[in-house]
Amino acid sequence: MIVRRHRYSILRWISLAFIMAGLYLAACVPGTSAIATRPVTIPTADPSIPSIVDSQPVVTVQAPVTEFSTSIPASPTFPPDPTAQESFRFAIIGDYGEGGKAEKDVADLVKSWNPDFIITVGDNNYPDGAAETIDQNIGKFYHEYIYPYTGSFGDGADSNRFFPSLGNHDWTSDHAQPYLDYFTLPGNERYYDFLWGPAQFFAIDSDPREPDGVGKFSIQAQWLQSGLAASQ
Repeated sequence: MIVRRHRYSILRWISLAFIMAGLYLAACVPGTSAIATRPVTIPTADPSIPSIVDSQPVVTVQAPVTEFSTSIPASPTFPPDPTAQESFRFAIIGDYGEGGKAEKDVADLVKSWNPDFIITVGDNNYPDGAAETIDQNIGKFYHEYIYPYTGSFGDGADSNRFFPSLGNHDWTSDHAQPYLDYFTLPGNERYYDFLWGPAQFFAIDSDPREPDGVGKFSIQAQWLQSGLAASQ
């Protein structure tokens, strides 16, 4: 019993000595004062040796890395795509061209939102689309969006920001000629398209008096189909 106790004591002290020596070496070797870990993926088999399984499983172990090691940088942040979409705001109004307080109230509300441009969906000039009433019904309230503006209610815009569409009331006088004379619009001015930022807009004329027709096989319909198909 005495010998065994003595032998056990000797083994314990030898083990303790090895532990102390290991701690001493760790403290003295540069770069090992602090230890971190990072995952390392290691295959469990040599890929050059045929395996009896379809794929080689992998195991993840923690390999020691000193605090002085170079970390893997994060993926670089690239500048925004120059073709990234822009943002803009536009207003849509229709059956508005009557003049008077009601139209002024709507115009004041629309302009308080500071839209980049305004689209109309017809009936811009009541009651008959006449040349004598068009500036009173449109320019009086929206001249700062129209280019070129030749009316009598102030300065116009530097570039056109007013894109109307024809309504049946606009067609009544002289086949919509006052409307066509008042505005300068793309294409034939009765139906047209325009780009704004990343968006393409198509203004169409749905009145049956449209010379290029309004049916599905009309010239206008073919123009619209071609334009939509080509639009990006």
